[in-house]
Amino acid sequence: MDNKNKVLVSPFKYRVCSMECDNTRHSTSYKDITGLRNKKLLKPVDYEILRAIYKFKYINKHNVSTYIKNNLSLSTAIRESNIENRFSFLTKNGILLRHYFYWQNDNILERTPNIYTISKGGLAFLKKMDRLTLNIDKYLILESPELIFKKLAFNQLAINYISKISAITDYKLEVPLKSLNYKTTFTLYGLFYIDYKEQTIPLVIEPVRKIINWKHELNNRLTLIKDYIVFSTTSKKGVFDVPPIIILLCEDDTHIKEVHEELLEKSFPSLYVLYTTDIRQMESNLSSSLMSYKKVDDHWELIRHNIDFLN
Repeated sequence: MDNKNKVLVSPFKYRVCSMECDNTRHSTSYKDITGLRNKKLLKPVDYEILRAIYKFKYINKHNVSTYIKNNLSLSTAIRESNIENRFSFLTKNGILLRHYFYWQNDNILERTPNIYTISKGGLAFLKKMDRLTLNIDKYLILESPELIFKKLAFNQLAINYISKISAITDYKLEVPLKSLNYKTTFTLYGLFYIDYKEQTIPLVIEPVRKIINWKHELNNRLTLIKDYIVFSTTSKKGVFDVPPIIILLCEDDTHIKEVHEELLEKSFPSLYVLYTTDIRQMESNLSSSLMSYKKVDDHWELIRHNIDFLN
């Protein structure tokens, strides 16, 4: 694959892979971090980097930079800071941990771009500084590669939406919901509220990765979401007053086609579904980043929408 085509492959596409930590120093103590602060070696932007990574848990440098640079509640000095240098400083001092996934491809060892989390010492410092209710040991448990790739893909979309879409009035990450029989719970990755033409439109984001049993998992997830939406909108007791738009975040266009075929086979007529991909979420203008299928004659065609509120 040449360099030109490589940019069309999502860094969050699932592969059978292993994960490594790329730090020289794997942690630091609360005392050492306090010492850096007392020597004024910690900068205001460092605290915002820690807060951003804590909020999203798994994230790459580019998405942290987008999140901070577009956060108008921060000072201009913080938003214009050299994020690259600060990541190097925080990683060198064991406050951030740098990970990557690697796999074998035609006898060539390939790897993802760096993924960052917070070290135990960094979490202890942030917990005390921001008075967080946090079980550090539980938070530090790394999830499976399947879940991490999903969260990385979702985090990119979430940060782009938060940073670039002025019509968003509210959002929630990891929304826990109870199933209809109240025997199980499930969690939405993200729920966004859009104000558009005097209406509030909820958007549910569901990342889909091509893991081994992805079709079964997708059907289970959409069934839970569909049943909850019906319950919520009819009883007025749940999260949704009106049915949301379900955005399925796929790996690429081929994967969109496969997901669409699966939905046709299983049938979810009560869900309004749109599709997007990781690469489309990397575009500077998101207004044409959502797709749907339209039946033309006897076949389905993938069409690109132009949606004002994503501008």
